[in-house]
Order: sequence, then structure tokens, then C-alpha cells
Amino acid sequence: MDEKNNVTGPRTRKVLAGANFAVYTLVVIAIAALANWFVNRNDKIWDLTPNKSYSLSPQTIKLLRGLDRDVTLYVFDRKQGMREGHDLLDNYASASHRVAVRYVDPDREPGLAKQFAIRTYGTIVVAAGDRHFEAQGATEEGISNALIHMLKGQKTIYFIQGHSERDLESTDRAGYDRVKKQLENEIYQVKTLLLMQKMEIPVDCSLLV
Repeated sequence: MDEKNNVTGPRTRKVLAGANFAVYTLVVIAIAALANWFVNRNDKIWDLTPNKSYSLSPQTIKLLRGLDRDVTLYVFDRKQGMREGHDLLDNYASASHRVAVRYVDPDREPGLAKQFAIRTYGTIVVAAGDRHFEAQGATEEGISNALIHMLKGQKTIYFIQGHSERDLESTDRAGYDRVKKQLENEIYQVKTLLLMQKMEIPVDCSLLV
């Protein structure tokens, strides 16, 4: 009996761990899908090009050709690091006369880096007029999604708190810390809403969970 318990114990733990991961994955997918459904099902670009580099997808080209204002892609990096991603960024500029690419060394232009709240080298910022948005990575997916959100505004997802709901900041198994981080990586703004304190839904709420 003891040997059997020793064998089934680790298996049970593996099954539980797998189940927890599956639940977490389904939660993230469901929330992101709902947000896209309620906000705009087309407000997303996925990088489907081979190796996720250089050539632009038809979605991005359509987005760029439909621009109604001038857009600047700021690349904040040290001089020796500015060679990376040139081909991809040049393709953005080639696809639309509305797009310009500017390479900025934050050490030489600290004022501009401060204006865009640059914290790390290699950051790409998409800007038009008085609006700007930081890209989540130097990829087509990251740059195009930043462009979409800069043009149309960032979407905000509120999670109700105050009635024993899962904690967005908790790293425990029952917490939603990983869910929050994943949604933020998808360029959603995540906030909490205490309905006991505020009995109305905020005007910037795109989805209430």
C-alpha cells in the first residue's frame, strides 16, 4: 500500500499542476477574447511572417496605407545597438509616406528620453501629435499593435474586487497575478474596481470582469 501511494502521489501532483496551468491559460484567453469582442475584433495584429521578422503582413500594410496622420517611430538605443531591426523599421517607412523612423541615443538626447519616459535601451515608441505608445518589443506584432492603440486609445479591463474575488496582485496559486501580466503584455490596461466604494462603472471601462 505504501509503495502504491508513493507512485500515485507525484502523479496526482502533476495532474493538479497541469490542471492549474490549463485553467490559467483558459482564463487569459477568455478575458482577452471578450475584450476584443466588445472593443473591436480587428484591433489586433499577429506576426505571421516567417521567423517573425522583416516582411510586413497584409494586415500591417493595410493599416499603414490607411493612416490619416503623420506617425514617427522613435527607436531609443545606444549607437552600437541601432543596427538591429533596421530592415523591419525601414519596411514601415516604405509602406507609407506617413511613417518616419527616428533613431535616438537616450544618452545624447536625455530630454527626449525623459519626455517619453524611456527606462531601457532598445525601446520603440510610436508617436503622432501629442499621443504616443510604447511598443511591446521590436517585432511587427509589437509595433503594429502599439500603432493601433496609439491611434484608437488603450483599452481598460476592470476586475471587480471586495467580495472574495481573486487578487490581481497575488502570486499564489489562486491569485491572478499572471493573468494581469499577460493582459498587460497584450497592451490592455488592467485596473480593479471596488463596487462597495463606487457604485458606477468608470467611463474608461472596456470590459468588466
